[in-house]
Amino acid sequence: MKTASSKTGTPSPWPGPRPYREDEAHLFRGRSDVVAQLLNDAVYGTRISLLCAESGSGKTSLLVAGLLPELRRRRAMRMDVPPTLVLREWGAAQGDT
Repeated sequence: MKTASSKTGTPSPWPGPRPYREDEAHLFRGRSDVVAQLLNDAVYGTRISLLCAESGSGKTSLLVAGLLPELRRRRAMRMDVPPTLVLREWGAAQGDT
C-alpha cells in the first residue's frame, strides 16, 4: 500500500520498511549501475556472485526489483541468461510468514 506524500498528497513510490517487489520495478530507481554489474557478472562472469551489505541497505530490492526484471526481459528477448536464478526471502527461509 502506498502512503501519500505529506507535501503533495500524491502516492509515494517508497514502499516503506519492506523491500520493493518485482511488480514495483518501475518505481525502483538509482541502482542501474549496480544492476548492470550484477547482470554482467551473472551472464558473462562468475558462476556465483555474493551480494553482501548491511541490513536495510536494499539488497533484496536490488535483486527482486532490479536484477530479476532485467533477467526476465533478456530471457523474453532470447538473450543470454543464466539457466537458474533462485531467490528466497529470509523470513520464508526461516519458516516465518
